[in-house]
Amino acid sequence: MPGFYQQMGMYSWPLFLIALSIGVLTALSVWRLVRNEPADRERTAYGINAILFWGGLAAVVGILGQFQGIYEALNAIAAAAEVSPQVVWRGLAVSFTTTLAGLATLVVAALIWVSLQAVYRRSGRLSSTAA
Repeated sequence: MPGFYQQMGMYSWPLFLIALSIGVLTALSVWRLVRNEPADRERTAYGINAILFWGGLAAVVGILGQFQGIYEALNAIAAAAEVSPQVVWRGLAVSFTTTLAGLATLVVAALIWVSLQAVYRRSGRLSSTAA
């Protein structure tokens, strides 16, 4: 796993921090949903929607990392006198690591978002019918 993060270069830390932010927002949202206080409903909705935003941002950062990696690889290929196809294909494979990490983060964030949205909507119906 450390090799995977090392391949992402400078994009590994932003993607890690985004994933950490999603984890913190998930924990806060679950905590607010468990408490189910009417005063926290707007903050809970904001936190749940922020999870999906950060997931989308992770995908964008991953794709940006891939484009930068391919750009740098193409410049290195242009500067080299002779390049083997194996080196080119290995470089392309490495360039996909940021995209894979960003898209995986988006998928996890989207699954969390859908789950928390369902609980949030259900808790709103339960509290409004009980009142």
